[in-house]
Amino acid sequence: MPTIKWLKSKPVIALSLVCLCIYVIYKSHSKEVQIFAYRDFIIEKFLEELPELNKKLPLQIDANTQLMSIQYKNQKIINDYQWVSMGISNDNIPTIGAEIKKQFCLDELKRNLLDIDIEFLNRYQNSSGEAQFQVGINKSDCLALERSAH
Repeated sequence: MPTIKWLKSKPVIALSLVCLCIYVIYKSHSKEVQIFAYRDFIIEKFLEELPELNKKLPLQIDANTQLMSIQYKNQKIINDYQWVSMGISNDNIPTIGAEIKKQFCLDELKRNLLDIDIEFLNRYQNSSGEAQFQVGINKSDCLALERSAH
């Protein structure tokens, strides 16, 4: 192969290429490690604040929705909501779920958390406390929304 022969005749260039490859691999791994360390720091701080956040609940989100509790479990922030005055038809759940994902992806703070692989699970119950539906939100949902917008 002419390329191999050429590289053998130019050891400095070959060594430089190897060093460049190692550097690129190291930098990409290093960035990943930094993201995980940052994520772990954010989760740690969130868990410290979680008891205080829950003391302020329930919180009226809009005319029909109350935030009842917030948890961190199985690598997800879990938000439990209750519909105050209405139930949801099963026919409307896909539309509502898509809108919830869109709102999360457009919210800068939540999007920053999603971008460092912190996921959300929103669970909804009716005013009688019966589970109605849940919506999981992760970084890939936001990426899919961006692709569909273009």
